[in-house]
This record gives sequence, structure tokens and C-alpha cells, in this order.
Amino acid sequence: MDRRTLALLSLLPIAVATLVLAVPESEAQRTVPLLAPNEARQELERATRQAKDAAVRAEAFAQEAEEASASADQSAREAAARLRALVAQLVVARQAEIEAGNAPDDLATKIMTTADPETGARFSESEMVDQVAIFFLAGHETSAALLGWALWCLAAAPEWGAQVAEEARVFMEAPDFAALSKLPVTRNALRETLRLYPPVPMFVREATAAQVFRKRNVKPGAQVVVSPWHLGRHEARWPDPDVFDPGRWAGGKPAREAWLPFSAGPRVCPGAGFAMAEGAILLAGLMAGFRFEVIEDPVPVAHLTVRARDGISLRVLQR
Repeated sequence: MDRRTLALLSLLPIAVATLVLAVPESEAQRTVPLLAPNEARQELERATRQAKDAAVRAEAFAQEAEEASASADQSAREAAARLRALVAQLVVARQAEIEAGNAPDDLATKIMTTADPETGARFSESEMVDQVAIFFLAGHETSAALLGWALWCLAAAPEWGAQVAEEARVFMEAPDFAALSKLPVTRNALRETLRLYPPVPMFVREATAAQVFRKRNVKPGAQVVVSPWHLGRHEARWPDPDVFDPGRWAGGKPAREAWLPFSAGPRVCPGAGFAMAEGAILLAGLMAGFRFEVIEDPVPVAHLTVRARDGISLRVLQR
């Protein structure tokens, strides 16, 4: 696979979000009728599936290099317009709840009501639609990939699965956000899964200054491909790098510079904390109620995210 194709593939996780942000508001408003919030959420899920299917077809286009795919592009744009219109409806509905004083005290309400500490300004409706679209689309596929691989890793390492299940059982008796600190093994299992199977296997960064990487000169403006997949399995950074061992995280964060599932620095994923909390809660809920056994070993491949080539097959038994 040539460098151009690799660069295209590394950008695919943000392709759908980019399309949604690029849709003119007038076009988005013409795409779907006004729906009730529950109906809008259901339609949002259907539109998301369409957008993901279109993105997969776009990936096939990238792997075939220069061949254009007009139908995939049109389908993706139609799905993006629907998504933006549906998100806009949800934003308008939430704003109405805020003004009426009966909005739920959740992340969306906090974002919409918190003023910029320097300017005092709040997000406009259009800006809020952008924020929700990015958060929803960037976190949907990646969180699903993380959860799937975490379940397989725990099934393949039943001694760790048993420890997570016991933690989860206690947590689910009185689930509470403050109790996440009582899930150390569960959270370490997620960290170890992210090391071995980072949802985004590579991303691109632009050099802002001249650098020397491995005796090679990197000029300002050069595109640099960073691979969390390779860093997470580098034998110089990790003892037994191919072994699933959540215990390596018990003493803190080893080789932090080689663990970049959320990137780092000014461009770090803003949803990293949310993703880790969400993953711990979902994993605990599943492990508390079910036991998972391996049916076959999956073969990881890089699509929009790191997925199993033929899916992840597990036997599910109720506890």
C-alpha cells in the first residue's frame, strides 16, 4: 500500500464528521421534516448507519487508488445532510427545554449554557450543531470498536475476565459515576485493550518546526503519520508487548509516550475522559450479567477503525 493510500485511510475516521460540518444549513433543513425528539434520535441512528456504509465504500475507493465513486459520494452527502438536520432539531429542542427551565442536567446542557471565560459568549445554534456532530460521529464507531475488542480480550484471558466480572458485580449493585474509581481492574483492562487495539490505528500531524526523526530531517509543514498501533506493540517500550496484561497498568501509566490512543498535546481527543468513563460503565454492565467465551480468534484489520476482518464471535452465557 503506497503512502498516499495510507494517508487517505488515516483520515477516514473523520470523513463523515467533515461531511456533516460541510453541509449548508439550508440544505440540511430541507432534508428531513420536523420530528419529535424520540423520532429524531431513531432517524439519527438510521442516518448514522447510512453514513458509515458510505464511508466504507469510500475506503474501498481509497484502496483502489484513483477510481472515483460518484454513488458513494452522493450517498455520503445525503446521509450527512440528514444527520445535520436531525442534530439541529435536537439542539433546538434542548434550547427550548433550557429556556423553559426543565432541561436535564447533562453534558449537552452544560455545553450550551456555559459561557466562554474570556469573551462571555456561548455557542450559537450552528456552532452547537457542529460540536454535537463531531462528538457523536467521532465517538460512535471508536467506542463500539473498543468495547468489542475489550470483550474478546477478557474472554481470551478468563483470569482477567473473572476479576473484571467481580468488580462489575459490586459496581452494578449501586452504579454511580463517583464509583468509577472502584473499577481499577476494569479501567486497566480498557487501557490495555487500547494499547493492543487502538480504535484509530494511525493519524496525521503536521510539523510546525524543523525536526530530526531517526536521523531524517523533517521540514516545517511536512505530514507525519503517527501509529498508535505500532507504538503500543513496540518491544523497546513494552515488556511482552503482544500479551494482554492489565496488570502492567496497576502501578500507573507505563511508557506513556508510547500509549497514544487519543493522540496527545494540543490535538488530544477532547472526548478521552468521556470515552474511558463510558467504556468502563458499558463493560461493567456486560461483564456483571454475562460470561463471554472465545469461539475463534479474530484477525484485526484497519477500516474506519481497527476491526476484526470477519467480526468478533463470542459465546455469551448468562451469569
